[in-house]
Amino acid sequence: MLALLSVVLTFPAFSQDLIITGIFDGPLTGGTPKALELYVVNDILDLSLYGIGVANNGGGSDGQEYTFPADAYTAGDFIYLTANDVEFDAYFGFSETYVTGVAGWNGDDAVELYGNAAVIDIFGDVVPDGTGTAWDFVDTWFYRIDGTTAATVWAGADWISQVQTLLMAKQLTLELLVQCL
Repeated sequence: MLALLSVVLTFPAFSQDLIITGIFDGPLTGGTPKALELYVVNDILDLSLYGIGVANNGGGSDGQEYTFPADAYTAGDFIYLTANDVEFDAYFGFSETYVTGVAGWNGDDAVELYGNAAVIDIFGDVVPDGTGTAWDFVDTWFYRIDGTTAATVWAGADWISQVQTLLMAKQLTLELLVQCL
């Protein structure tokens, strides 16, 4: 019994060590740059225990399609994954961390984060084609709201989009204009 308890207590908590914090389908030609931002919640000694999968055009999960290299990261680090390194660097003004064709989504694809070969976080829903859904990110971005945690099912309330941000800015502008009248 003690040995079993020891195994349970020492099993890594993958679901909270790394989370998806942002996804981007850019405004440049071809929807570039396409990027994924990950946040390191707790120190990670071997990133190769993690990977990404993209459910292209719905139809269910395609499984883990990209495995990160065996790099170490410290809590508080951000990791940037893209399919378009030149466009990423030019648009964001800094370099990506990793480049892979797996990040070549078209803005309506769900993205899964894997830890130890199991889904530990998700953006979107792997079953439907995301076109026209609440998580459709064609030519826009979504960012995880601070304080929310990894989820293995789509939790739309945990995310804010560029569209929502623009609408909030317009509302604030209208409120300020009304106050000035």
